[in-house]
Amino acid sequence: GPGGTVYCNWESGFHPEYWGGETNVDYGVPVDPQTASYVLEDGVLTFPPQTFVSYLPNAATYDNPVYRIVKMTPYIMELVTDNGNIAWHYRFQRYVN
Repeated sequence: GPGGTVYCNWESGFHPEYWGGETNVDYGVPVDPQTASYVLEDGVLTFPPQTFVSYLPNAATYDNPVYRIVKMTPYIMELVTDNGNIAWHYRFQRYVN
């Protein structure tokens, strides 16, 4: 994220010292840049454990970052991660200057 942060769901438990303690208020955590490998198989994108992808919704996604690709064009990629209770949708758009 901007300035070397990852945005986290308030229930994620990731570095709780950065969470302000207010229910339903997400928070940013400073992190080092990451470089990661990935596996793309049958429309599923899998990263190594503890790889950030834009937003950290919960501990399960942090420990097992698996995303289903729901849309892929030359300009847009949409991913979904689902922990069985709620699905989180990600939309990445190619930046063209």
